Amino acid sequence: MAHSTLPGGKFKRLSFSLIREAFSRWIREQTDLVPPYKYYEGEVWGKHVESGLFYLELDGEAVEVDSVTYSVLEVGEAVKVRYTRRLRAISIDRFPTNGGNGGSGGLLD
Repeated sequence: MAHSTLPGGKFKRLSFSLIREAFSRWIREQTDLVPPYKYYEGEVWGKHVESGLFYLELDGEAVEVDSVTYSVLEVGEAVKVRYTRRLRAISIDRFPTNGGNGGSGGLLD
């Protein structure tokens, strides 16, 4: 009964819930940035867009990339990708192909 007499009691519980949810989300984001990272070296198998997010398909895993990277890389291109546990690309190295000018072997040109 004492809980119902406190002014703003429902609001306080609601705001605590939102704060806790935001803090949990922040912790998940921070732990995603901490090594160990995953690595993939090989060809880009495919590309797709889902819910406004851009993905490269690398040996059965869809790694999230930004829109510029998505548009620059081609299916079949040789790459080395470092990415987080939550499948977000950190760095992408392009490797030149025998038949074309390819990338420089560094970060995206």
